[in-house]
Amino acid sequence: MAIKKLYLQNFRNIEEAYLELGKNFTLVHGDNGSGKSSVLESLYLLGFGRSFRSSSLGKLIQFEKDHLSIGASLAAEQGGLDFPVGYRRQKNGNTDVTISRKKAPSVTHIAKIFPVQILTPDTFYQLMTVPKLRRRFFDWGVFHVKHDFVHEWKGFNRLLSHRSQLLKSQSQYDKYLSVWDKQFATSAEKVTQQRSEYFAAFEKRVGDYLQRFGLHQEVTLTFRSGWSDTDKESLLSQLQENFETDYRQGFSGKGPHRFDLILKSNGKLVADSLSRGQLKLLFYVLMVAQIIEVSERTQQRVTLLIDDFTAELDQSNQELIVNVLKTLVDYTQLVITMLDDSILSLLNEWKLVDDKVKVFHVKHGKLTDVTQPIIKER
Repeated sequence: MAIKKLYLQNFRNIEEAYLELGKNFTLVHGDNGSGKSSVLESLYLLGFGRSFRSSSLGKLIQFEKDHLSIGASLAAEQGGLDFPVGYRRQKNGNTDVTISRKKAPSVTHIAKIFPVQILTPDTFYQLMTVPKLRRRFFDWGVFHVKHDFVHEWKGFNRLLSHRSQLLKSQSQYDKYLSVWDKQFATSAEKVTQQRSEYFAAFEKRVGDYLQRFGLHQEVTLTFRSGWSDTDKESLLSQLQENFETDYRQGFSGKGPHRFDLILKSNGKLVADSLSRGQLKLLFYVLMVAQIIEVSERTQQRVTLLIDDFTAELDQSNQELIVNVLKTLVDYTQLVITMLDDSILSLLNEWKLVDDKVKVFHVKHGKLTDVTQPIIKER
């Protein structure tokens, strides 16, 4: 579902704002520190339950206010009534989540119907260099396509936590730990099976778009489950053999929590072999492949947030990335922040009608709709 309307209250420097977003494209522009990234942050919070800018959600509440509120109206792809969702967080940490004006257990329930992804000036390099972020990126797709994945993943993490506690108290491998390891291995294999099935489709899409967008360097993706799955030994056997190492380190060294998506170009890690510009293009290719796979499989439009679009991009690269994003017109709702509105001149070939485009200017936390009939259907 795409965001049709957004209401913010006491969110960072935005005291109150009401926005009607474009179905295909929304631009929020203004000076640094004006509040444009806060709009993206609020949408990200709805889709993930966390911020991409701060580990403390309390910092998102405006100074001297006791709560923040986010309200949104989601529009179904095939028409019908708007779908209201809400998020409210108080200074004391209490959180209320509502869907269709009924209380929901957590923001995860919003995330399932509101798939959202984000690109920031640092995201692409972090993805190429930090395994945890690659896992998070990849699992976003599995979460939306495989309906049981979140249940299996939470179940595995409970077993992982329990095993970590056992490692602190047991210096020898015994029958009690063996019983838990059997459950651990069974749960791990279920998680890995769902990831593996999604990877097969994702890898094929990445290959197609690498060719389409002109990244001519050979790029390979390798699925690493988190343990030595090429050996004849099962994960259970490896847990038993690796017990002393796990005991010394205080954590489990094998399992799907160690999963990674390895990206190489000509046999070397892409972070060591591609230029920064090539890395950024590769990241956009991965994002396009991921979004189209999720959108087609779920029949939902994905909201893609791009913060500070022109950062580190010269004019030719801006045009290249805009051409890449054009591929996503039928699959996404783009919400982009920039210092100015120069990107509008690059969108003429998208052939968007005016009611699918919205432009806002923000200054000192105040948002003004400055949409003009610039983009015409040809």
